[in-house]
Amino acid sequence: MARINWQDAKRMYVQGRVDSTTGKLEDLSLEDVASEFGVNKKTVWERCKKEDWENQRNVYKNQREQKIAQRMTDVEIPALAESRKHAIANARLIMAQFASQVKNGETKVFARDALEASKFIIEQSEMAHGIAHDSNIEAFRKLWEELLK
Repeated sequence: MARINWQDAKRMYVQGRVDSTTGKLEDLSLEDVASEFGVNKKTVWERCKKEDWENQRNVYKNQREQKIAQRMTDVEIPALAESRKHAIANARLIMAQFASQVKNGETKVFARDALEASKFIIEQSEMAHGIAHDSNIEAFRKLWEELLK
């Protein structure tokens, strides 16, 4: 019978491995582990049962998911919020320039333009705050008051 490094076999089963073609993390079956180490599936299954690899796999997955969620909270969500903040600021700038052009008679406002602009501002406000934020709605109201003067 082949000698097997049980720590490596357990690590492979519990943590999975990255698929070389897709780059995705994949879970391995007991058959995969047995094949990788050149031993009988029953031998791996017995060790798995004895040492409760299945539970360890679940604990490992939960910890990994918590780390990913923490990373989202610490890094990615603030970056997304910052990006949206800049998008809203740019939208306000564009709308202010548009309002100035309308006021100076350089361009006309058509109903469709007003509707699309209104929808955009409200959607951006809702995305940034989960609901329409009062300061964005107030800015929107002032902007359209300028357009209608």
